[in-house]
Amino acid sequence: MSNESKKEYKAFLRLRYLKVRRKERSVIRDEIERNFAIHRKSAVRLMLPKRVTKVTRGRKRTYDLEATRALRVLWQKMDHMCSKKIVAALPRWLPFFEASGAIKNQLLKMSASTVDCILKPFKASLRRKQNTGTKPGRLLKNIIPVKPLDFNITKPGAIEADSVAHCGDSLSGEFAWSLTFTDILLGWTLNRAVWHKEVKGVVDATEHLEKRLPFIIKSFSSDNGNEFLNYALLSYLSDLTRVYSYRRQR
Repeated sequence: MSNESKKEYKAFLRLRYLKVRRKERSVIRDEIERNFAIHRKSAVRLMLPKRVTKVTRGRKRTYDLEATRALRVLWQKMDHMCSKKIVAALPRWLPFFEASGAIKNQLLKMSASTVDCILKPFKASLRRKQNTGTKPGRLLKNIIPVKPLDFNITKPGAIEADSVAHCGDSLSGEFAWSLTFTDILLGWTLNRAVWHKEVKGVVDATEHLEKRLPFIIKSFSSDNGNEFLNYALLSYLSDLTRVYSYRRQR
């Protein structure tokens, strides 16, 4: 029996099944089990009318597919800005962006929450297994105190330190890191390149940057990376504190 014949036969039996009484339905189920070699439960499900999927009605799409694609391209060209900065920067970027007037008008109408909603699945597809080069240093967590970053500072010397990877889109292989010192009060910033983010290189770079500062380091704040949480840097600095970046709970 061909597939088309099977479909016609099943449709014929389904019509009979829905019209006859309960005893006759049992006979039809027996016939289906014998002819199609299926379980009793499957025979029952086969005779039931197919459910029509309900079309959910909701809010119509405001922005078409071309506008969402243009937003993704712009987000990458804008060096992955946050949604609020994207909305503020779009009026300056769009005159130099190749797109139709209708798409540009749609982009200008987007709010920050809409930008986040459109870019959320796209960001998830671009996420790497390792999104950061900061490896937590657990050795000195019980020695170095954790303090919130205090911006109520009246004198220079409160240094915030961080390391930045120059690796492109991949953290594999060997590349340089920038060790950045920023005074919280003055905004005075110095940079020094280090290789591999090794402990000795970070300590040497810290000593070099300290000599270039026009003021004395009074406090040193960093993240919990192992390039900062180590005995070598702890012995060099008299006041070392770990500062975590707090995230707002939505």
